[in-house]
Order: sequence, then structure tokens, then C-alpha cells
Amino acid sequence: MAKVLAVFGGGLGSLGEKFKLHMNKYNSYAEVLNFNLENGYDCTIRGNVARACGMINNSCQIYAKNSELHIVNFIGMMDNGKLGSFPTSRMERIIDTNFKTLFNVASAAMPLLKEYSGRFVTIGSNAVEMG
Repeated sequence: MAKVLAVFGGGLGSLGEKFKLHMNKYNSYAEVLNFNLENGYDCTIRGNVARACGMINNSCQIYAKNSELHIVNFIGMMDNGKLGSFPTSRMERIIDTNFKTLFNVASAAMPLLKEYSGRFVTIGSNAVEMG
């Protein structure tokens, strides 16, 4: 059974990038796909996630219907500042990134996970450690 790994997030210097490189190094997957801002996938936009899921589906089909699909979501961001002067636009971007992308990726990936028997994992941020 061929395994396909799709990593959402994993931009330059991120934990997701290190994970993706580790998985490539040990060659446990037939294919590793990566979707992040650096390669044109702003996952706050549902259409981008749908396009990514189309590519994931194509990869799974190449390796046969009995492919196993693993999706790992590393998308997340944090920011800090004083509450009285923290811009609403920055707060909206945090919400868009941390909530909408999780919803977009999980809901778009669900049919693929059902078809290709797989797993969906979200790796959280250590941002909760900051006030």
C-alpha cells in the first residue's frame, strides 16, 4: 500500500518544513506534498484548499485506490502587543489563519480521508505559552 503525505503549512524555517524534510529523508511515503504561503497556497481561502485537495486526490489515484493518505496541518500564527493598541486587522489575520484554515483544510480533506483511509493531524503552536 502506497502512502501519501500532505503537509499544510511547513513554510521556510517552520516546524512543518522540518517535519516534511524528515519524512522525505526516511522515505516512508511514496509522495510528500506541501501547501503553504511560499508556494502559493493561502489556506484561509477555500478555493486554494480545494485546489490542494485536487492535487492530493490525483496523487492518491496514481498510487492506486488503496493508497493511504495522511494529512498534517501545521498552519498557525501568533502575534503579540498591548491590548489597547493591538490593531483589529492583526487580530483578524490571527483568527483567519488559526481557525479558518483548520476548518477549510479539515472540511475539504474529509472526503479524501474517507476514500483513502487515512489520518488527519493538527500540530498546535507553542504560542499559548505567551501572554
